[in-house]
Amino acid sequence: MASTQNAISFQGFNVTNVVFERPSGFTSGEFNINIEHLVQVNADNKDLFLIVFIVTLNDKDKLFNLQVKAVADFQIIGDVDSVIYESFINVNAPAIAYPYLRAFVSNLVTQAGMNPIIMPPVNFTRQITNNEIPN
Repeated sequence: MASTQNAISFQGFNVTNVVFERPSGFTSGEFNINIEHLVQVNADNKDLFLIVFIVTLNDKDKLFNLQVKAVADFQIIGDVDSVIYESFINVNAPAIAYPYLRAFVSNLVTQAGMNPIIMPPVNFTRQITNNEIPN
């Protein structure tokens, strides 16, 4: 008897919007971070969905402002029950895509002449917002 493998397939990651504002000479500080993610399921095919990340980083004095919107594209392959489906779209998919977002933010600020900002790991089994990142 042949078994069917159910899987989540990562199709790609795209940064769709960036706002980067900082005064000349600003290279580090204490940062506040807000990380949001939303799931957008395709209306015609529930096996196709997007994870939309919206990240806002700013310092306590509001001198530095970084906003990033990024989208990760996924597909579920095979029939899955509702519990696995919910886990795929709400936990697994964001956890797969988040390292791409972390790398983008870290590379962006470093290439802009700032000290690296390493976004904290996120446990997607619970929503985390308003984390503080030390310099």
